[in-house]
Amino acid sequence: MTQRAEIIASEERLRSAMLARDIAALDALLCDDALFIDQNGAQISKAADLAMHRSGRLEIASLDYAPDMLVRCYGEAAATCVTAEIRGTFDGAAFSGRFVYSRVWTRGPNGWRVAQAHCSAVPATG
Repeated sequence: MTQRAEIIASEERLRSAMLARDIAALDALLCDDALFIDQNGAQISKAADLAMHRSGRLEIASLDYAPDMLVRCYGEAAATCVTAEIRGTFDGAAFSGRFVYSRVWTRGPNGWRVAQAHCSAVPATG
């Protein structure tokens, strides 16, 4: 499997884990010191991210990736950029929207893991 194919497969495992609220899979896919910057600019640690999924504070009902994911490979690191349509609830309130995610993946002894991620909301057009 090429490095690009490994990264795409890792992105799909991450998507599936978020949909299933599979905490063990999410834990395995995120570096211990992973940092996520959400669409509001808040910094979220791995522990905080896992806690949101575990508690049900964040529930993702649907998460569909656009087919034009960008993947850039740099040896033991890779960067991705993907647009996603998401629907779910956060703190009990329904949400839906289109978001662009960029992620930095690193390869270690346990495979590919997310080291850093950033999310931007895509404004609705119409």
